Amino acid sequence: MLLVKNRAQILIPVIMLIIIAVILISGIVIFLSQMINLNLARSELTKAVYAAQAGAYKAIVDYKNTGSITAETDTQIADNTYYSIGGAGMFFLTDCSNPRINANRKLIDITMANVNSIDSITITHMQVSWAPDGGENLISIDLGRGTSEWSGIAQSGTNIDMADYTIPAGTTENDVWLDWEVGTDITNMTITAVLTFSDASTLEITLLDEGLGASKAIVITSTGKITARKTWRRTIKAGYDTGTDEIISWNEATGHL
Repeated sequence: MLLVKNRAQILIPVIMLIIIAVILISGIVIFLSQMINLNLARSELTKAVYAAQAGAYKAIVDYKNTGSITAETDTQIADNTYYSIGGAGMFFLTDCSNPRINANRKLIDITMANVNSIDSITITHMQVSWAPDGGENLISIDLGRGTSEWSGIAQSGTNIDMADYTIPAGTTENDVWLDWEVGTDITNMTITAVLTFSDASTLEITLLDEGLGASKAIVITSTGKITARKTWRRTIKAGYDTGTDEIISWNEATGHL
């Protein structure tokens, strides 16, 4: 009986040591597995960024060579590696490089174009903001066809319904202007606009920069995709000034094509 008791006393610590060893080994295995997965994820995400960059540069080269950009979906550039470029906002080119101010309150000599050679784009809303904001009211917007697409009273930051203004493929609208109420002085303002398109994509542009011209730019949206093991995506929004042939902004975005 004593022998059995002694064996039991010895066996309990042994079992405890085995349990502790199993826990430690399992923890190490889980840790190593997570580290491997993390390194793989980092590698795949890096490749997705490179694919997105390839798409953005492809769009810029296409514009430089042809004056237009066409949407692309899952264009393969290597094994399990793709890019997509698109979104109506990407095809919207505004020339705000040399605007003119008339009567201190009307912003004119802005052009906007659809650089997609195949598809039209439709503007559904336009949110115009300005600084400094002294409580002035915007009263009219003409997007290029000689008559106001919107008229009324809107304070800075109001999201204005533009009644689905469509620009056909390859078309430039030359006579774009915005008008504020009598007594307004916009000569030193910074004026921006956020445009919403029918596909729900958006684009922010600077119409006037402290009373001076801004840029002649498009914002290219490109998503890189890696499909090895899991699907990984990264998206880049690249601002390209077509007037100076320079990339003026380069940011990662959260929404993917």
